[in-house]
Amino acid sequence: MEKPAPLTDASSSEDRRIYEKWDRSNRLSLMIIKRGIPEAFRGAVSSEITDAASFLAEIEKRFAKSDKAETGILLKKLISMRFSGKESIREYIVEMSNIASKLKLLKLELPDDLLVHLVLISLPPQFGQFLIVQNEGPNHGIRDNNTGDVEGVANGGATRGVSKLPRMKWCPRD
Repeated sequence: MEKPAPLTDASSSEDRRIYEKWDRSNRLSLMIIKRGIPEAFRGAVSSEITDAASFLAEIEKRFAKSDKAETGILLKKLISMRFSGKESIREYIVEMSNIASKLKLLKLELPDDLLVHLVLISLPPQFGQFLIVQNEGPNHGIRDNNTGDVEGVANGGATRGVSKLPRMKWCPRD
C-alpha cells in the first residue's frame, strides 16, 4: 500500500482513517521485518527510517547480491562436477547445461565446445573410450573407439531438449 498524503487541518475523516490504517500497518510491518532480521544487519540501517518499504530498500542497497559471487559459485560447480552414476547420463548433461544457461544469464557465455569438453572430462574412466574429434567436417563429434554404437549422449539420447550442445555423432575411430 502506498503511503497516503500527510494529514492536514483540511483532511477529511476518510483521509484520517486511511492514514491511520496505513500508519498502523507500516509500524507492524516494520516491527515484523526488524524482528526477522539479525541485529547485526539492523544496526547497518539508520534507525531514523520509519517506513517499511524504505527500510527494505536500504537493506537491499547495503546487502545487494553480488553477480560475481554467484558466477564464481556456478562456475566452480560446473568445473568440479563429476558423474556419479546415480542419475542417468541425460540428467547429468541436462544439469550441466542448465548451469551453463545460468552462467549465460550472468553474462558469462561458455562456448558449446567447452561445455562438451567439460561433460566428457567429468565422466568416470569407464567412459574413456569416447573421443572428441576437433575437425569441422561431417564427422565432427564424439567417437566410440571400440564399437561405434549410436546410443547414449548424442542425437536424441541424453541431450534431447538441450539446445546448447552442438550436434554430436558416434562414429568408429579411423
